[in-house]
Amino acid sequence: VMALQEAAAASALPDGVIGSADLRYLAIFVGQCRFKMPKGGFPCDSRATLLSLRNGRSLLAFSRGEILYHLSGGYDRQPNPENYYLSIDSLGIQSPDINAVDRGMEGECHFRLNKDASKFFSIECDVYNRAQGEKYNFVLDKITQTHHRSF
Repeated sequence: VMALQEAAAASALPDGVIGSADLRYLAIFVGQCRFKMPKGGFPCDSRATLLSLRNGRSLLAFSRGEILYHLSGGYDRQPNPENYYLSIDSLGIQSPDINAVDRGMEGECHFRLNKDASKFFSIECDVYNRAQGEKYNFVLDKITQTHHRSF
């Protein structure tokens, strides 16, 4: 996913970076990012990446340096053109020291956008692990750029 973020940020995304035909949609958002986790809150990198796969799953990735946080789910809803919701059922963390996925999550990411989806304003994800009593919040707001491509 980091290679995707870097390649897309550099210029147009070459097909070779994707590899298989699993990808249906890719979007990269640039804005102000922050996390809230059980052990406190902190800023994160200014880019978030949304991958929508042909199997119906979607993955939203945030990063902070070498640490990648990815939220994923299989259901979405869009009650009106300005509000899109992605259901979340897992949270993964990858870094040089950690590669873990918690599949006991529940929650959703709320994307605020304009009617024709040409401009995104914010993404806010609230996810919980009820069994562990932990809550996570990921926010990318003040979005200044959106790069997207369908496959």
